Amino acid sequence: MKQLFPCYRHSVISATIAAVMAVAGVGAAYAYNLDTSEATAGRKLTTEQVARALPAFEAYANDLLARSGLPGMAVGIIVDGKPVLARGYGVRDVRSGKPVDADTLFPLASVSKVFAGASVAALVGDDAVQWDSKVSDLVSGIRFQDPYVTSEMTLRDLLSQRTGYASFYGDDLEVIFSYPRAEVFKRLRHLPPVTPFRTQYAYSNWNLTLAGEVAAQAAGMSWEDLVRSRIIKPLGMNHTVVTHEEFLGVENRSAAHELVNGKAVATEVNSHNAEAPAGGVYSTLNDMLRFVAFEMNAGQLDGKQIVSEDAMHETQTAQTIINPAFPSLHYGLGLEVRNDNGRKVLEHNGAFEEGINTRVSFLPAQGLGIVILTNTPPMGVPDALEYKLMTLLFGDRPDQDIWPDLRDKWHEALAQLLDRPGRLHGTPPAGSDQVIDAKRYVGRYTHPYYGDIVIRQEGNGLLMVAGASAPRAMQHWQGDTFRIPMLQDAAMNFVPGADQTTSGALTLSEIDDIPDALFVRQP
Repeated sequence: MKQLFPCYRHSVISATIAAVMAVAGVGAAYAYNLDTSEATAGRKLTTEQVARALPAFEAYANDLLARSGLPGMAVGIIVDGKPVLARGYGVRDVRSGKPVDADTLFPLASVSKVFAGASVAALVGDDAVQWDSKVSDLVSGIRFQDPYVTSEMTLRDLLSQRTGYASFYGDDLEVIFSYPRAEVFKRLRHLPPVTPFRTQYAYSNWNLTLAGEVAAQAAGMSWEDLVRSRIIKPLGMNHTVVTHEEFLGVENRSAAHELVNGKAVATEVNSHNAEAPAGGVYSTLNDMLRFVAFEMNAGQLDGKQIVSEDAMHETQTAQTIINPAFPSLHYGLGLEVRNDNGRKVLEHNGAFEEGINTRVSFLPAQGLGIVILTNTPPMGVPDALEYKLMTLLFGDRPDQDIWPDLRDKWHEALAQLLDRPGRLHGTPPAGSDQVIDAKRYVGRYTHPYYGDIVIRQEGNGLLMVAGASAPRAMQHWQGDTFRIPMLQDAAMNFVPGADQTTSGALTLSEIDDIPDALFVRQP
């Protein structure tokens, strides 16, 4: 079966979000000016105004659900801290046909980063850490390749994505090598930066994971305990969890889905425990509406100041330029900061390769917040819904259906990822099924940053074990080249050793942090 959206790595999905939004113009196309005067930007919406827009908005939501093939979604809107819409559409799992409701648990993917920023803000409000606290002063053992970066890296640098490291660094260590959080941190000392420190924005899951965990350890706990005790429990988010095991224990949870020949097929949600501060929170629509109300009210909910107002405002303040083009887009401390025709918008998207796409967006000055949780890979539905709502409420952009354009851009962008260099798709060349000399390849191959790849024989075939990962089958392609089907058909190439009878090294095409990294065979 031909897959419309095959499984992609989390980092690739995340990277593609930015590219598609830029090409399609979503998020920028309707931001016409930078007038932030009170007359333009400060008009509070009323519940009655939003209620009048709901029939047209919900009609569009139902229409999108039918046209897109999306199995299910949860959509919520709050005005001035009060929900005016909290509703599920469609089903949470095509296998059971059970409906999505406002308490269905969804993986948040990168929307989790907003929780990372808020949890560190809680400690900043306590004066337990500062935004500019140096990592080296808070914990021991975290080192980067450059000694200056090791001594100067701060929580602000990490949370605002300005470390000098490449976008999505560290994802190889989790996705391919299955290292736990502490092992990823340990290996960062061997990774070279790609830009000077603090000069450019580069989005990474491990920046936020490192910030959340370092701040939590400085307070004597894990990040999971920090976010539970300071954010989730005080906000009354009774259905929100922060481990994959907790997620699997909930009956009313959404499956992930792929679209195969236009039909939704349920898939399993992988564990993202290692990078939980950046992508491992699971929540419901009702809980997320409480969280957005807390964000919009600068750390206060139900009349109680849960996190310092000043600390929360700092998370929502532009720190690093993402895109300097007009109108500019910035990253705060776990949030994107955007100007929409004079209105300050705080937002974050999330997506997983398994088939999840989420979005939160809120406008504090207008008292408006929206949460959209969907259970397929990105195809533009959350962004199209938000565009429609803004059109109905503000009337300062064309009232048009932007979803078909977004759908096509996503289809094109994701399909192109199948052609990444090094992918070995299709039928192997003639002779690929010949009996191979396993002794030529079996052994342990090592790289300073990535660690070990062990090649071992099983029957007439070979298996690779990368770091702490489960074994992955290898399929002979031709010569000294093998295909790894479980890594999106990545190519593994062996380099002959000095005696030409055994291999001396190998390369793996799927790795991104250090392209063409050479794993050297050990005695």
